[in-house]
Amino acid sequence: PNAVNIIIDPGLAFGTGTHPTTALCLRQLTKIDLRQRTLLDWGCGSGILAIGAYKLGADSALGVDIDPQALAVSQENAERNGIHQSVQWVAPEAVAKKCQFEIVVANILANPLIELAPILKHYTASGGTLMLSGVTRPQTERVVAHYRDTFSFDILYRQEWALLVGRKRSVLLT
Repeated sequence: PNAVNIIIDPGLAFGTGTHPTTALCLRQLTKIDLRQRTLLDWGCGSGILAIGAYKLGADSALGVDIDPQALAVSQENAERNGIHQSVQWVAPEAVAKKCQFEIVVANILANPLIELAPILKHYTASGGTLMLSGVTRPQTERVVAHYRDTFSFDILYRQEWALLVGRKRSVLLT
């Protein structure tokens, strides 16, 4: 009775909830108090993480993807879940540069996560949480190295996959 159900048809997009990286992200989202928090899902695929976060209590969720088909599938999945007016889906260039989010999730692959480091750092609010997945155990240190200047990480594993859960250090203005 306390379960949060998510109805997903991935279409041509990634993300059904069965892959270890998606399952790691969803499980971690259940451990975070999402109330009154904003979430950015970078590389949203099917929209499962943004939809899940919203259904778990996030104040708002924004899904971003470079693939227009993924954005369309995400919108359809939001409609299936009755939250199509609550979650937005946009291309990367449509995200306002001044926006910051308390929680940023990116379940992609190691190389894109490395390339996206400046962007994901920027969009994570001071004191916020960054969740990076799509990373195998051997790739973990290489990815962390590109974020270590800004985040401290806990690493969770499922099979050969890792979820990097980072806390952005607060910036002190002097």
